[in-house]
Amino acid sequence: MKILIVEDDADIRSFLQVAIGSLGHEAIAAPDGLEGWRLFESQGADAIVSDWRMPGLMGTDLCKRVRESPGPYVHFVLLTALEGEGHMLHGMMAGADDYLTKPFTIGALQARLVAAERVSSLHHELARRDAKQATSLARRATILRVARGLAAEVDPNHLLRELIVEAVTLVGGTGGKVFRWDDAQSLLIPVARTADAPETGPLHLGEGVTGQAAERRVATFDGPDGASRGSLAIPLVNEGRLLGSLLVMRDGAAGQVVDHDVESLELLAGIATASLVSLERAQLEAVNLAARELAHVLNNDLALPVGAFELLADDPALPPHLREIVEGSSNGLNAAVEHVRRLQQIVRVARKDTPVGPSLDLDRSVQASGA
Repeated sequence: MKILIVEDDADIRSFLQVAIGSLGHEAIAAPDGLEGWRLFESQGADAIVSDWRMPGLMGTDLCKRVRESPGPYVHFVLLTALEGEGHMLHGMMAGADDYLTKPFTIGALQARLVAAERVSSLHHELARRDAKQATSLARRATILRVARGLAAEVDPNHLLRELIVEAVTLVGGTGGKVFRWDDAQSLLIPVARTADAPETGPLHLGEGVTGQAAERRVATFDGPDGASRGSLAIPLVNEGRLLGSLLVMRDGAAGQVVDHDVESLELLAGIATASLVSLERAQLEAVNLAARELAHVLNNDLALPVGAFELLADDPALPPHLREIVEGSSNGLNAAVEHVRRLQQIVRVARKDTPVGPSLDLDRSVQASGA
């Protein structure tokens, strides 16, 4: 412990410094109450051993100031040449935890310091638990806020961009990426990253920490000798279906990834994948409804032209230059009918970039069905 000695008698102050040091504690000393208060404000202490009667600021007044100051609890021991229950009660009411009557032995001092260490350790543990609980509550509040935002998303790509930004912020990462699993190519395709994350090409299962997390379906660390430092990858899985992998990068010197980091990211990933699947299902349903309506309309509208072109193509009196036009038009109509048929076979919504913006990738959207 760090122990602040406040004693105006130089001999007693020197004795206390030597005794406390011999008991394995760090000792700092002040010659009066005012200097003791300044030293406490600048350096802090786990415990204070203070004389009662001092010039400038009495030990009881120093104790009151310490009790009113913010920060961890400080065990306070008063030194006094006075005896009696009333005197002791006065010190306790000022906020002191214990007292020593002068003259005292090193054994008596050690007993007070043992009690001080126990009390200090208890208060530190309680403070740590309170801080952990506060952190947990803050994280849960953040996750709930993110969940509401993800549930309202209508664009899968924007959802994934929001996911990686929130994930990096949640655990104090230095950057991150999101990969989507592509069944057709059997690859993890990078789809979103933070500004400070380097660009990455597609990955195979088992490749790097990202591919390992996706292959094993468990959180995977990328640290020295397998230690839980550095990058952390979380698989994106929904009902056994692999959707991708989330990578949060951390500076190895920033400290160990603790359990609540993993739990928070897994919870966030679970919410994101559920939202993503729900969004994809809604989009798929919308596309299928549109395809069925389009098929109904086009089948009715194309029935007559297709039949008419077939009759014209079979007419032996049709001039060659017109026959070529009729056959080309008939082929175009049949191709339109085939496109409508393929639209009805869509089992997922896959996108592609076009000169005019994102569009439905019909080949990949149908390919998953084995068509």
